[in-house]
Amino acid sequence: TSAPEEAADIVVSLDSFEHFKDPATILRIMDSYLAPDGKAIASFGPPWYHPLGGHLFSVFPWAHLIFTEQALVRWRKRFRPHQAARTIMECGLNKMTVGRFERLIAESPFRFERCQIRPIHGHSWLTVPVLREFGTSVVTCTLVKRPEPQPPLPRAADRAIADVQDHACTIVATVGSGCADGGPQSS
Repeated sequence: TSAPEEAADIVVSLDSFEHFKDPATILRIMDSYLAPDGKAIASFGPPWYHPLGGHLFSVFPWAHLIFTEQALVRWRKRFRPHQAARTIMECGLNKMTVGRFERLIAESPFRFERCQIRPIHGHSWLTVPVLREFGTSVVTCTLVKRPEPQPPLPRAADRAIADVQDHACTIVATVGSGCADGGPQSS
């Protein structure tokens, strides 16, 4: 996919991150579409460990975690016989968790400007770390581009900067003492 001719101020992804085959690549594509000060809005849910995180596979809460992948795909084939999927991923679900999404962002060109992890039915006790994966209903966030990292200076440049800093300190010290270098003085 090539970037558009004009960069976008906002790129939006709704209810998709749990379906993308390669979400890391999607993040790079989103980055390529954005203006330098642009923002990406991403919202998805339910994540994989939510009671209905298996989407179609969740015939009852957490069914997708109780049955084997093979059993789930075989069950799904009854409703979608035309699809030859052999895995949940081939069925269009990548098992996205809250933690995996956070790691993807940490390794991407983005950082979180804002992130809201909404618990099931607004129950705040579901946001404690041990329950967060099982109690999150929707993840909604605003992403901004990371600042470009500055390349390290070569060793010679380090010495030149140190020399300039030393000289600047000398100049600062002599300015207050009436131009000790013998140059013009003001009276």
